[in-house]
Amino acid sequence: MEGIATGFSMFEEYENRPVMNEDELKEAKYDWQRVRSTVQKVRSGKLVIRTGSRHSPVSWADRKRWSLADRLPGLFAYVEQSTVETIEQCTRKEREHIERRQAWEQALERARQLHVTDLNRRRLDDQLAASRRAGDLRRYADRIDRLADAMDDAEPALQAHQWAAWTRSEADLNDPLLRPTDLAYVTPEQIKDSDLEAFMPRGMSVWRPPPPVDDAGS
Repeated sequence: MEGIATGFSMFEEYENRPVMNEDELKEAKYDWQRVRSTVQKVRSGKLVIRTGSRHSPVSWADRKRWSLADRLPGLFAYVEQSTVETIEQCTRKEREHIERRQAWEQALERARQLHVTDLNRRRLDDQLAASRRAGDLRRYADRIDRLADAMDDAEPALQAHQWAAWTRSEADLNDPLLRPTDLAYVTPEQIKDSDLEAFMPRGMSVWRPPPPVDDAGS
């Protein structure tokens, strides 16, 4: 029904009955002679149809008060109800999978945003540190120049001024304000999964998207 297969097994029941010893029965010449018997499982002539799961089977069988044919309407009703429940279960699992997938994708996008924000914060911290160092270098160069101007010996004074000039060149290399293209919020074109993992919610991973419904139920 509805594309849902229901498996059945049909078999004949066995029952315990006393069975006479064949050899002794052949050797007995008189009706009054006693022949031993043993209880054995033998075919009962009663048919059984069984379905359902291995842990929760459902069966219909021939009995004294009814036949298996009398029980077929109950079997068909069970199949119909089981089909409805299976369809509802599949629908629910598919819906839950879609919801988990959407939540994972939203978490992934949020992780990208957090990573980009963190990246720019670190860039800003680096620029502030570099700007402070550039200012320190320039102030230090000014102090060197003032000291050199007060020197009486021309050679040491020249060397000091040269050192101050080189210090200012180092300041220029460090100063982020001299690199206008770096003064902007950046969003990388490519972001590695490993960059996002730290920003995923607890219990989620960029490397483990929700499995398909069949895998989730296995």
